[in-house]
Parts: sequence; structure tokens; C-alpha cells
Amino acid sequence: MAGPDVTRAAVERYVAGVHDGSTDMYVGAFAPDAVIEDPVGTAPHVGTDAHRAFWENTRQMADKVSFDVERIIAFDDEAVMVFTVNAHLHAGGTTRIPAVGHYDVGEDGLITHYKAYWDPATVEFVAD
Repeated sequence: MAGPDVTRAAVERYVAGVHDGSTDMYVGAFAPDAVIEDPVGTAPHVGTDAHRAFWENTRQMADKVSFDVERIIAFDDEAVMVFTVNAHLHAGGTTRIPAVGHYDVGEDGLITHYKAYWDPATVEFVAD
């Protein structure tokens, strides 16, 4: 079992990858065979190539993506994070998305399964 310190560090590394914008840093937070469900209910992204394509597609829509992290709760090899996604759009303005993420983390400190819970009805657009 990863333990709460390893699990928290994995989630923090994921957040750092998002903030950095680097595809390699983002993908590096996940195990090679990890599953990303973002949002839950859509087709999962499985494996490094799918993770890379998912992140690159996200970056095609936004100049920068950042999180306002409210809380990370880690226990053993699982964590949840309460946060708001800020996607700064190429065309101007920012979309703000309230979300909760659930993370399973392996002993190696890599995320093995990520589920993002967010409701399209709560997405807010903020003009620059």
C-alpha cells in the first residue's frame, strides 16, 4: 500500500504537472496502464498514449490550465481532491469548473486510476 504521504505526493505531482502545462510532466504522474475518467461517465483514457492525447487535446482548448485546490484528503492508497479548474481559453476568458477528483495510487507513487467528478451545468465562463 502506498500510504498517505506517498498518495498525497502523487496528487501534488499531478497538480504540478497541470500547472506546468508540460505534457511529459502531466503524463509522468500516471502509471503506464492507468485509467483516466474525466469526467466520470465519458470513455476512459487508458495507457500513456491515451493520457498524452487527452492532455494535448485539453491544451488545444486552453492557453493554461490551473487548479484552485481547496483540499486534498489522502488515506492509504486513495485520495480525493476538492478543487476548481481554471481553463484560460485561447479566445479569451476563463472557464471555471468546480470538481472533485478521486485518485488511486500505486506503491511506486504513480496514479493508477483517476476519476474527475464535475457537472457541465456548473461550468462558469468569466470574461477577461
